[in-house]
Amino acid sequence: MFTMRHSQLEQMSTARRAGLHRRIAELYRQHLPELTASWDDAELLHRVAQADRKAIGLGIQTERGISQYVGFALANGPDFDEHLQIKAYFQAPGLTPDEKMQLLTDRCSAIEQAQRST
Repeated sequence: MFTMRHSQLEQMSTARRAGLHRRIAELYRQHLPELTASWDDAELLHRVAQADRKAIGLGIQTERGISQYVGFALANGPDFDEHLQIKAYFQAPGLTPDEKMQLLTDRCSAIEQAQRST
């Protein structure tokens, strides 16, 4: 029987997290270069990791939800979730944190599309 030590499991988890951070950074570099142009790769990865930790703290669990949260943090600053309305939104009962992140993303996208069409 193969047994893994706790430290080995932590290393695997850390490696998976780093891979997630790289994928998210590449996504934003590719699709929103104007948002990430002022940061070198190390700084962008640092910002992604910082936002990932905060997303997890809010209970966001899916890669999609984390990626969306990272986008908001990159666009609005790492403390965007500390604004009273955003904080209240994430603390409100009802939807899961991932559902709330999706709804927030959808609403912001709709507002942006409406502004473009005027």
